[in-house]
Amino acid sequence: MDANQLSTLLWQSESETLDFKRDQYPFDSGTDDDRSELLKDILAFANAWRTSDAHILIGVQEVKGSRAAVTGAQHLLNRTLQTFVQSKVNRPITFFYEPVDFEGKSIGVVTIPVQDRPFFLTKNFGRLKSETVYIRRGDITSTASPDEVAQMGAKLESGRAQPVLEFAFADLEKRSKLESHPVFRMLCLDVPEDAEIPGYGNNYGLVVRINDENEDFYSDLAVYLRDVAHMQALGVTVANTSRVNAQQVVVRLGFEQPDVEVKSSGGRAAEPVKERLMKMMRSDAFMRSDVSVIPHERGIEVQIE
Repeated sequence: MDANQLSTLLWQSESETLDFKRDQYPFDSGTDDDRSELLKDILAFANAWRTSDAHILIGVQEVKGSRAAVTGAQHLLNRTLQTFVQSKVNRPITFFYEPVDFEGKSIGVVTIPVQDRPFFLTKNFGRLKSETVYIRRGDITSTASPDEVAQMGAKLESGRAQPVLEFAFADLEKRSKLESHPVFRMLCLDVPEDAEIPGYGNNYGLVVRINDENEDFYSDLAVYLRDVAHMQALGVTVANTSRVNAQQVVVRLGFEQPDVEVKSSGGRAAEPVKERLMKMMRSDAFMRSDVSVIPHERGIEVQIE
């Protein structure tokens, strides 16, 4: 989510698609009753009757008749929330947590797309009861009636459901799905200083000939080896296993280690070429990139369209 989207949400009222939380959920140090509040909100929005994504904005206080006030919040780990929620529901809920910087403060954003329902707990937890379908109505949370639950199930069976997507890491060379987690082996190289690198080929000034050589080839090679040799390509694959078309699919990867360096292919040094004309013709401006690398306080997010 970017600042423009967030600014638009701040002017809206709480509803089936939006909720404001001034304070962060007491998750890490809370009791089961405390953690059940977050679980209840995610369940309620996931089960709500709506046609667009739902958002819980944490670190934001509602102001009736005006823009919500941004107070800021400490953040939870998305992977921790995923493990917690998915271990307690009847089937996986699609949602994600991300920190978003806005006007000098950090807001926690929980996004819950429209998806197949109903969702419910398989066992009692905290204040929540098992096999109870919690649902968001306007700005309050209640329980769904048996008729509503039946309608949710009927829609699921009718084939008008959301597409079913499966994510996996991939081998880019073989263009196939990895059956296990990816393994990286890094190679770090020392290269000479620029002053120690000789020129390559002949320099004919501003006159460009078809067979001219790139006089900076060795320098370009040194930069490439220094910046790229230690990096490994990470591939992903998304398969649609349903008969429903999937549109505007976005994959978000989170890297929480502070010493990890992440770049898109367009952000790396270009592979050196020996022909001067080829170097002049090659430009990253003509390469369309569907990968965005977004640094955050707690790590790095990669968004792939």
